[in-house]
Amino acid sequence: MCSGIVKEAADVIRKRAADFGCDCHVVDDNTFELIQNTYGYIDFLIHNEYYKNDCFRLSTNALYQMENASIALTVCANLCDRGMIKLDNKAVSMAMYDTHWAGRMELLRDNLYVDGAHNPQGIQSFVDSVNSLYENSRLDKATLLFSVVSDKNYDRMIKILCSCKHFRQIYVTITGGIRKLPADIIKETFEAHIKDTPVYVFKSVEEAMKKWDNRLMFATGSLYLVGDVDRALEGKENNHD
Repeated sequence: MCSGIVKEAADVIRKRAADFGCDCHVVDDNTFELIQNTYGYIDFLIHNEYYKNDCFRLSTNALYQMENASIALTVCANLCDRGMIKLDNKAVSMAMYDTHWAGRMELLRDNLYVDGAHNPQGIQSFVDSVNSLYENSRLDKATLLFSVVSDKNYDRMIKILCSCKHFRQIYVTITGGIRKLPADIIKETFEAHIKDTPVYVFKSVEEAMKKWDNRLMFATGSLYLVGDVDRALEGKENNHD
């Protein structure tokens, strides 16, 4: 099964599949079609003779999960065609919706998304998903909570984030233990790329989450940050009990 790869790599995979007498099926942007990306879910079509343009719903706003889901659906269709398994399409549709990928454009709480993107490619996918979410919605501008470890290409990551016009303010802090990048450096890097959005420094994720006003927020930059946000929320909620 080939997915989202350059032609040269796809050609190599096809040749190896032929050498072993195996079928090779390509899943690319022509395989699926976005219907809508709205708060909490994505609806998309898969163009496949087995599913006959069935519409599926994913409980995520991550665009890249359409491709991942399409790979799984294509595998299932081919196994069914070979008589190796039997599937009820309604059950498949429910399974698609019930599938969750923690820390990847995850709606952790109402109005709080976390995404563990920790490199430029991941951040670009995150920004693409945020832009798509806003495209046909009336969502207010959001707070961005960002942190990153020091051995990542944080300048490029921040530059990509600054291309997104849906953030009203930016919170920066530290994460990652001994690999942490000082928050002041993160702030300076943001301010080198963006002029009209305020950037605030917090000494910890817990402090930043205490400042959160329950309006829409996206947290990204590190899987460490995802875990820190979850723990900070648990502490905040326990203190309110």
